[in-house]
Amino acid sequence: MRKEIQNKKIAIIGGHLTPALAVLNELKAQGFDDIIWIGTKYAQTRNKNVSLEYQIVQKTNTPFITLKAGKLWRKYTLRTIIPALQNLILIPYGFIKSLQVLTKHKPAIVVSFGGHLALPVVFIAKMIGIKSITHEQTVVLGLTNKLISKFANTVCVSWENSLKFFPKEKSVYTGLPIREELFPKTHKTKYFQNDLPFLLVVGGNQGSNTINWRLLKILPDLLKITNVVHLTGNSTLTHDYRKAIETKSKLGNELANRYVVKENAYFEEYANYLNSADIVLSRAGANAVSELLLHGKLSVLIPIPWASNNEQLKNAKMLEETGLGLVIEQYDEMPPIEIFNALNKVLNAYNKNEDLLGNSLSSAREKSKSYIKLDATKNIVEEIKKLL
Repeated sequence: MRKEIQNKKIAIIGGHLTPALAVLNELKAQGFDDIIWIGTKYAQTRNKNVSLEYQIVQKTNTPFITLKAGKLWRKYTLRTIIPALQNLILIPYGFIKSLQVLTKHKPAIVVSFGGHLALPVVFIAKMIGIKSITHEQTVVLGLTNKLISKFANTVCVSWENSLKFFPKEKSVYTGLPIREELFPKTHKTKYFQNDLPFLLVVGGNQGSNTINWRLLKILPDLLKITNVVHLTGNSTLTHDYRKAIETKSKLGNELANRYVVKENAYFEEYANYLNSADIVLSRAGANAVSELLLHGKLSVLIPIPWASNNEQLKNAKMLEETGLGLVIEQYDEMPPIEIFNALNKVLNAYNKNEDLLGNSLSSAREKSKSYIKLDATKNIVEEIKKLL
């Protein structure tokens, strides 16, 4: 590769963290060392804990440029009305700050992975003559990436069916990047001193209050039939981690030993949890579903209902059609027992070595792997090099 290309500065906006990190690592492996990361230090408005994005990027020794930008909230409640209004005010502020960041750091290219933060950065990049490339993770086109795609030079998509949403002349089917450490391993770590199945509970990088509080209601009964590793997230708005610790303290020793609760797990730790888990309870973001497809995990999925164009439901349905996913459509009055019954159904299938359609689990796992493009990360880096 020509040295003058490697020396050009790259700005990454990690709206979707996992694929952005995969591309960051590949760029560094190929000799690119002038890279900055534009992101948010706090994952939620009014949340006092630093974001998972900030914590992880700091560990990669990549300069982290904090940028605040607003977004339109899709669900308003008494609890969210104040941060929703704050976000409206931050929308024009985001464009002003994006101009300041780009003129100060002068990247040769902006690499976007969607999210509300990416829109003002990609727009301003277009206005001042900086090239940009964006990656769409989901099977449907969200509002933000629909707008971003109008200003980006290249649009990379995770799923071939998504090509129809973008201009043909600048769209490329690359696949969805998955970090190398998340690929399946033959060795499974044993976390519990019993032979019960292992359930991993995740709610995305920020955690899911919807999943968390309902899980705690069914936890004593659930721990009679399975071990649980619960990643709650670290929100200071809902305090789910503290509540989970309090719940664990009220369990008897035998059940408490079957319950591991953590705010988050990073890199190898999360990869080992995912690799070793027998079943998973999760939201249905594109990255989560891709990882579950790659690992062939039996799962209960609760898509976020207010996600743009109901994208998480469409992601979940993709796993469901392989026979590995059981989808629960969230509603406000959803009782915790509904999650318990779904998990019990999935556990029964696992214990019989079957998928949820009554077929062999091994055949479902082979089918699920066919959905994944294993060279996605390198494909995106090649598109970046073409623009450079």
